[in-house]
Amino acid sequence: MLNATLSQYWGITTTVIFNYQQLGLVLNTGLTDSVMGVPAVACMVLAGLIGAVLLANISGKPRQQAGETWTCGIDPTARMEYTATGFSKPIRTAFSTILRPQRRKMVNANANSYYGRGLEYRLNINYVLHDKLYHPVNNGIIRAAKFIRRLQSGHLQLYIGYVLAVSVVALIWSSR
Repeated sequence: MLNATLSQYWGITTTVIFNYQQLGLVLNTGLTDSVMGVPAVACMVLAGLIGAVLLANISGKPRQQAGETWTCGIDPTARMEYTATGFSKPIRTAFSTILRPQRRKMVNANANSYYGRGLEYRLNINYVLHDKLYHPVNNGIIRAAKFIRRLQSGHLQLYIGYVLAVSVVALIWSSR
């Protein structure tokens, strides 16, 4: 089947293609069958690709035209966008016992003459680890730093006295 197709369109047979010991593109010139080597074929393919890239760059990028957003006659604002809060709803619902979100929905009946009311939705999450662990530890460190600040007066003689006192205590402690 391949032999019939090749001989009909290209004028060669499969025996001509598969008899050569080297790789390449077989050409029928009419007089004799000849083989074009792989480097020559690769150069032609590369030249074609370079030509395509140059043609694409010369013709320029297609211009994109921004159209109006379909919003039923209302001018869209940033407040109307779908925020990350909406995307995080499944996670907040799954971990609601840990996160304990506080939701408030406020309705303003006179906010918009077209729709008749405006909605404002507020969500607040109290971070348990932040409130119960981080804040107390941070406050303790700040209190300790304020106490230690009194020890550092900036006088070299006082620091030498601290070193002497610690050395005496270490000698007494080690002599036991």
